[in-house]
Amino acid sequence: MTETGEPPVAQEHFFEAVCEAWEEAGRRHGVVERFFQIGGHTLCLCFAGEALVPLLTPALEHLEVPPSLAALTVRVWDSGSTGVAMPPPVWSASDMLPRGEVSGWNEGAVRLTYHPDPDTVSLMHEEKALAVFWIADAALTPYYESGAPVRSILHWWMSSQSLQLVHAAALGMPTGGVLLAGRGGSGKSTTALACLNSDLFYAGDDYCIVSAGSAPV
Repeated sequence: MTETGEPPVAQEHFFEAVCEAWEEAGRRHGVVERFFQIGGHTLCLCFAGEALVPLLTPALEHLEVPPSLAALTVRVWDSGSTGVAMPPPVWSASDMLPRGEVSGWNEGAVRLTYHPDPDTVSLMHEEKALAVFWIADAALTPYYESGAPVRSILHWWMSSQSLQLVHAAALGMPTGGVLLAGRGGSGKSTTALACLNSDLFYAGDDYCIVSAGSAPV
């Protein structure tokens, strides 16, 4: 454990240790790669073992593309099915911030969130275009991880591409659309789904990506 404000060298070492753990899991159980086109960029989910594949890919299947050069690779594994543990944390309980953020890991090349319940780590190295998602046991994957997989990683990555991941629904016509924003339970999904029986197109729900240009898309 270290003090608040982990220096970059410790973050680099932890990232390398986590990648080595994923590689060991891949050697033991094989690697499964799935590619998706998200926000105009190719994302590769690279699974060590198959336990998490049916849990994290269904929400993205409509965006799946043939294997190609990925702008970001996310290495995914769980300890329950692979027997490979996450390296010991290099932060303390006092470093924990709201929504799983960790003090000293919110800016810079290496970013991290940790959720103790369920036991998950999201980690990204922006300069290497490489990220890691780990959960202690695939059998304990919560519904929201299946519905919006690797959400923290996508948020960080999209921000670096001048895109914004937002909690909203989107619908409209080829000439323009509407972004429905609002707190949970306000009716975004209900409204979006109601448009399936109309002339409007259903573009997205729960989480959408918005460009940061002068004319948002």
